Amino acid sequence: MLSFLKKETDQLHKEVEKNSLARFILDQSITVEKYTHFLLQNYYSYLEIEQQLIANKQLAPDTLLSFISNEKSDALHKDIAYLSDHDLLNDEEFSFSVSSTAALIGALYVIEGSMLGGLLISKRLKNCKHLEEVKEFHFFGKNPEQSLTRWKTFTKVVEELSFSEEQQQHGALAAKNAFMCFKKYQNVDYAPSTTITSF
Repeated sequence: MLSFLKKETDQLHKEVEKNSLARFILDQSITVEKYTHFLLQNYYSYLEIEQQLIANKQLAPDTLLSFISNEKSDALHKDIAYLSDHDLLNDEEFSFSVSSTAALIGALYVIEGSMLGGLLISKRLKNCKHLEEVKEFHFFGKNPEQSLTRWKTFTKVVEELSFSEEQQQHGALAAKNAFMCFKKYQNVDYAPSTTITSF
């Protein structure tokens, strides 16, 4: 299943990465305003996907229930609250949905896999001169070893499951829709205010 998902989403994955504001973190030129914008894009992407996974967690095998939560959007919420007074009301029109176990796994594949890319971002963030006032990174401050272990656990669980060709197609469609969710929010200009608060 995982190799099929990787193959089917490869092009879309590359498009999302190419348009991501993360490129300004990797070259260490990112400003506080652009970083806040990046966090907002990710917040709404993860929130939409996570809420749908939680609403349909009955479709998940027991071995995958620990991966279904608001953990990622909650961490992003904390980062945004520190940097901005942007109103994070759930007023977006969400369209992402899952309707099968395979689709749920396809969505999880995208958001769990994204955390691996986040490891490189987290290394570069600490050296971004315009973000020196940011004292803590909740979303990108995860322990690398724990993130890798989590991904290995996820892949092990999925590889132990069996899927028909039709189910794999359902999983791939959901994974593509999850990437499209990220792509959708990349095209939103939130124009957030960015006043760092001290605690």
